[in-house]
Amino acid sequence: MNEEMRTECVDMISTATERYASNYEQAARMVKEQMDKKYNENWIVIIGKGFSFEVTHEVKHVLWMYNCDIGVLCYKAGARQVGT
Repeated sequence: MNEEMRTECVDMISTATERYASNYEQAARMVKEQMDKKYNENWIVIIGKGFSFEVTHEVKHVLWMYNCDIGVLCYKAGARQVGT
């Protein structure tokens, strides 16, 4: 992600995980809806502990980070995942 998008995404993730500390699904939904609204649709957000991944994503549209012990993956789905 470019610096501006990454900063905004990290802020969204921090806010969502604080607000929904006991419900990662709701936190991920909140971040996804905000990313879809701001940067167009097809964002995928996964928040949780103990997961792995292999994804196809658009170039420069992926963020993988840890917030304490919580893993976060946020990416814009590639064409194969969207179905086009």
